[in-house]
Amino acid sequence: MRHREKRNLLAKPADQRKALLRSLGTELLRHGKIKTTLSRAKAVKREVEHLITMAKKGTLHHRRLIAGYLLENRRGSIVKSDTSQKYDENKFTIIKKVDKIIVLREKTVLQRLFNDIIPKYLNRSSGYTRIIKTDFRKGDNAPMAIIELV
Repeated sequence: MRHREKRNLLAKPADQRKALLRSLGTELLRHGKIKTTLSRAKAVKREVEHLITMAKKGTLHHRRLIAGYLLENRRGSIVKSDTSQKYDENKFTIIKKVDKIIVLREKTVLQRLFNDIIPKYLNRSSGYTRIIKTDFRKGDNAPMAIIELV
């Protein structure tokens, strides 16, 4: 029985679900607005609001927690790709180069979070995001939604 179970599993294994929510949350913080399915929007809303609440506290501990969430190592998908299998002897140098690109890309999200987004929400206790329901997706008729930062 699923008593008091509030997590939306999104029909995915735990590692795929975490990666999906992390990437959706990162894109939401980067662009301010994304279009996705309604269930994914509801799931990512919980994650992003928690990140913004932690970022508002501003302590070094909370900054490191957020950086660890956004910059978590994504080597698993890189090692399994075709390009890294061709160069087995240089696998670690390829991983280091890709990690540098990922870290540089995600650092801009961290800087935007702390420099641009947080000052807007200092007087707000919660409700940092808004979900707007839109039409249904054409292929599978899934309900779509736009999630945006307020």
